[in-house]
Amino acid sequence: AVIGCSSRSGRDKGISFYKLPAVTDHQGQMDFELRRKRLDGYLAAISRDDIDPSSLEDHDYRVCSKHFVSGKPAPLYRTNDPDWLPTLNLGHSKRSATVPVSVHVERYERLVQRERRKDALEEMLKEVPVIVSQFIDEIVTKETSLIASQEIEIGKQYVKVDVRHKETTKCDSESKVESLQKELAYYKLKVNSLTKQLNDHLPPFCEESFISDEYTLFHTGLPNFKLVKVVFDHIAKGLPADGTTKLSHFQEFMSVMLKLRMNLPNEFISFLFYVSPATMSRIILKWLKRMDTRLSGLIRWPERDVLRKTMPECFKASFGSKVAVIIDCFEIFTERPSNLLARAATWSNYKHHNTCKVLLGITPQGTISFVSECWGGRVSDKFLTDKSGLLQKLLPADIVLADRGFDIAESVGTMQARLHIPAFTKGKNQLTATEVEETRSIANVRIHVERVIGCVRQKFTILQSTIPITFLTTRKGEDVPLIDRIVRVCCALTNLCDSVVPFD
Repeated sequence: AVIGCSSRSGRDKGISFYKLPAVTDHQGQMDFELRRKRLDGYLAAISRDDIDPSSLEDHDYRVCSKHFVSGKPAPLYRTNDPDWLPTLNLGHSKRSATVPVSVHVERYERLVQRERRKDALEEMLKEVPVIVSQFIDEIVTKETSLIASQEIEIGKQYVKVDVRHKETTKCDSESKVESLQKELAYYKLKVNSLTKQLNDHLPPFCEESFISDEYTLFHTGLPNFKLVKVVFDHIAKGLPADGTTKLSHFQEFMSVMLKLRMNLPNEFISFLFYVSPATMSRIILKWLKRMDTRLSGLIRWPERDVLRKTMPECFKASFGSKVAVIIDCFEIFTERPSNLLARAATWSNYKHHNTCKVLLGITPQGTISFVSECWGGRVSDKFLTDKSGLLQKLLPADIVLADRGFDIAESVGTMQARLHIPAFTKGKNQLTATEVEETRSIANVRIHVERVIGCVRQKFTILQSTIPITFLTTRKGEDVPLIDRIVRVCCALTNLCDSVVPFD
């Protein structure tokens, strides 16, 4: 792609060739903007205004290793690296008036040295609590021994000292106490200063960094750190003390929570935790599998007597105590598959996009009691309900609330249960007074399932994004797609939060 470059892949040995950076939008807005900025920089550096960025997939433009200081381009998020863009032998003189490449290299080396000094400082500060503790112990020991040696008693008792040296000893003792008090005050100030420095250099997302409920809610979606700690201890139970990476188990757990909560790109999360993107991908996959196994028990179908004892008043007024579940489906956008059959199976006429569909059931109390497997967006609500296994959980006389699209009255009837959906106006001029009142009663309580779905997707924005195709396929050695694990984990964590349904 560089004008005047004579390197050829089949002829020149020891020279590598790198494609122009691709611009993708499935890793978040920040990643998209950074990739776009880098591509524009590449085209400006090689002076190829004739290349259309939208046609890169149709052409094989490459830049050889001769145009980089280190012989290869730098990672995407290392923007200060001189090799973030090609800088050598560019075949034109447009950059002759700019800063020389050697200056950029020196700047980058100074940046690396500063980062190394910062890491060394963090290691040194880890020893601060031990040193401070030794200082305080020494001071306390001195002061205690002084008081014990003088045998000073408060109140009615007296000081047991030699009468001949009483005044002299008293003055000496007071001066020593005053000196020790000043020394103690000095060390207290030093402790506070070192503690502040230590807090400023805490490892990323360690347990000590969670200083408030607002901070916890923003990064995890859970209301407080005490709940986060309980969840982590339950998931991490049985794990070996030493992990396979330099991150602690809690930091690995937090990397998954950031992925679910904010849908950050793996490359950005790896940048936050100072590990490689490949390592971060393995950590996320490992912990998602473990979280799915350990937290799936939070999604359970309650017993009938438990449901009836805790039935909210808004349900009792319209349906008594017989409502067992309120169901609805929601869809998650996916990338467009290259396979035509998969593309047709995931196309949603409702969303006008390729999606996967999930059936969700909640109890009248607002907890999620059923989560189906993910299906292609083309599948109907009736077919998904029949195949999901939800009907087998119903008991005789149970009531199921749903929207108009769930034409499952016969299927529910086979389990001796009843379906309540809003009335249709098809073939009628208008609804009767009875139908209007019944439809209003259903709508007033059925809205809670939509609120729960909205709560799940708002807490964990990965369910609002466009997920990669790889999430829909099963990996080697596994029988569950990654998207199924993600949905179950998000629903289980939502069940730990306050319900959206008022009890009164």
